[in-house]
Amino acid sequence: MKSRVQGAKAKAVGKHFENYIEKSCSYYAHKKMALIEKTPEPLKMIRRLTGNQVIAVFDKVGQPDFKGTLNGGQSVVFEAKHTSSNLIEFARLQPHQLANLRLHKRLGAECFVLVSFKLNSFYRVPIEVWEALPSELGKKSVNEKNLAQYKVEIKHGVIDFLGKL
Repeated sequence: MKSRVQGAKAKAVGKHFENYIEKSCSYYAHKKMALIEKTPEPLKMIRRLTGNQVIAVFDKVGQPDFKGTLNGGQSVVFEAKHTSSNLIEFARLQPHQLANLRLHKRLGAECFVLVSFKLNSFYRVPIEVWEALPSELGKKSVNEKNLAQYKVEIKHGVIDFLGKL
């Protein structure tokens, strides 16, 4: 029961983080700086129940959380990862997610992991840095101090994750 409650709480906080990112994306679109959208989960409907209720399953491995285009034409692709603790494990980025971001990067996209610690501090970690950090640090997780140079500010009530791009 305890793990169910923790899971529900984590899901709610993660959704709050995604909403915060979507608010930031709306700001960027309004300012004509970028058009970035949340990638929908690939679901396959099995059966319709009543009203808006359906039974569905994940159809395939999910895509990166957010994709879009920066003003000027460059693609931007990123994963959003939140933790309510002081550490975030590198394993939170699944192998297929890492491979997908790596491929987008090779094709010229701006790719990163947007990390949230307790919805208070945010870090835009380039994918090549995220990938190298475990061996550089010699550990399986990272804390805010390790990511200090990638910190992004809150400006105009949004996470300024595109700042200096």
